[in-house]
Amino acid sequence: MVIAIQTNDMLGIHFQKGQPTLLENLINQDQKVKEYATRFINALASDYLGRTYLLETEMVLHLLIKLLKTEEGDTIIRRSALGSLQKLSLRKKP
Repeated sequence: MVIAIQTNDMLGIHFQKGQPTLLENLINQDQKVKEYATRFINALASDYLGRTYLLETEMVLHLLIKLLKTEEGDTIIRRSALGSLQKLSLRKKP
């Protein structure tokens, strides 16, 4: 599944600059959509290939950091974003 997501660029990480990606659109929706999007990113970050795919651009890191800054209190969205950042930090570049 992760290979299919990476091969087909399902989250739109390789879109041209200036155009919103699917991931950015998901993060900017209502709370439930945002919650499931961050859970999905967290699940992808659990796998080596998922981390490789998510870190092909810094956009994902910036989105997760933005979520941490904007979320109030201890929410599932904040926990998922923090967990994703911790998993992504296993790589040297981030």
